[in-house]
Amino acid sequence: METILKILMVEDLQADAELIKRELQKNNIGFIDQCVETEENYIKAIQDFKPDIILSDYSLPHFNGMQALIIRQKLAPCVPFILITGTINEETAVEIMKAGADDYIIKENLKRLGEAFKAAIKKQKNLISKKEAEIQLRVLSRSVEQNPASIVITNTKGDIEYVNPKFTLLSGYSLEDVLGKNPRILKTDTTTPEEYKNLWQTITSGNDWHGEFQNRKKNGDIYFESASISPIINEEGILTHFIAVKEDITEKRNMLHDLINAKDKAEESDRLKTAFLHNISHEIRTPMNAIVGFSGFLNNPDLLPEKRKEFTDIIIKSSDQLLAIITDIVSVATIESGQAKIFEKETNLNAICNLLNEQFKLKAEKQNISLCLKTALPDNEALVKTDETKLTEILSNLISNAIKFTKQGYVNFGYCIKGENIEFYVEDTGIGIPAEMHNEIFKRFSQIETETTRQYGGSGLGLSISKAYAELLGGKMWLTSKIEEGATFYVTIPYKKKQIR
Repeated sequence: METILKILMVEDLQADAELIKRELQKNNIGFIDQCVETEENYIKAIQDFKPDIILSDYSLPHFNGMQALIIRQKLAPCVPFILITGTINEETAVEIMKAGADDYIIKENLKRLGEAFKAAIKKQKNLISKKEAEIQLRVLSRSVEQNPASIVITNTKGDIEYVNPKFTLLSGYSLEDVLGKNPRILKTDTTTPEEYKNLWQTITSGNDWHGEFQNRKKNGDIYFESASISPIINEEGILTHFIAVKEDITEKRNMLHDLINAKDKAEESDRLKTAFLHNISHEIRTPMNAIVGFSGFLNNPDLLPEKRKEFTDIIIKSSDQLLAIITDIVSVATIESGQAKIFEKETNLNAICNLLNEQFKLKAEKQNISLCLKTALPDNEALVKTDETKLTEILSNLISNAIKFTKQGYVNFGYCIKGENIEFYVEDTGIGIPAEMHNEIFKRFSQIETETTRQYGGSGLGLSISKAYAELLGGKMWLTSKIEEGATFYVTIPYKKKQIR
């Protein structure tokens, strides 16, 4: 389809205007035209007619071609302007061309008009294309510069030629730091040579590569990136560069890792709580069955006195066992809900330790275990401010466990003063605890399914309760142990001396 051009002619002689149009027609130029001769009509035509090209005489009744050119520069700088005049001196012609005219034609030589006309239109198209390209280039450049992704451009050897500000912000390397270097300056040892080889083969074959990298920043910090690397191929089909667009996924990976851990912990917690319920139901049923069963035997009128006493002792022992289990459950519930409180009062450490020594001495002797107590302060200096009930329960749990899990040898316990803390210890020569369980045994419900718990019984809550109480008292609990070499549990509480009045 032939292009119809809009021509604005600035001409005061109708005959000359007709000659110009005839010359254009000879050159097979399709057009529509508008002819003006005053400055006012000229300005209005530029604004309303919107010409593709302006053909202007130089000498006009009310203004001239130079003025028309200046007006064009202000209102339509991209529209080609050709001066067509009867006479013009060389100096004026040079001035017109310098002012921005695309060409000038002498009316006596209109044969050159077609060629000049086409050249001016072509020049206009080139200028428009160039400006559009410049706009696109600025947009593209701005997009790359402001892109939230890290962008790296390399030559075909893999040497860096450009990095955007996001790359610098993320990695800590400036363009000067990395110019001419391979992106592998960021690498850690997690990507193997085979993976790099596969990457290189993919992109040099003209294909895109997608994957992830663990990289190292300039300051040594590790971060993770999801990368897409593509070949850049020119119009001749020749590979000229590679471009890598990379997204920092460190936070996403950490969030995913945390979610997986949280899910695993939740599942493990559910599993352990279920195991706890199975175990605790067994622990409750055992003494309950004894209480119910032997209570029924007491109703027998022919029961001998010695049997009655034996059954009564069993009922009392089972009741104590059931009470201890219920107490543990209540303690855990109180700790879990955050309702456990500390009630400090003046407490004699030696009195607590001596009471526990007497309480467990008989049990230790029955198992042929030596129970030994060592205190660090004389009785009159062993007065401190703490929660006596919780401290007693902590030590009672530790001593009871030590005796339970010791077949032969000894159980030693006591305390010493270390700076601003009192450090209690319970040492045994029992079965020991494997290293991987040193932290696990303090977690609620975590020891329920161990072979040891099934063999020795118990709710498995004592250590978690004791550790929670130690922390409530302002201290901590830990252990040292090796399998078959015994264990030593340590507990610290603040050393708050009795105030002397």
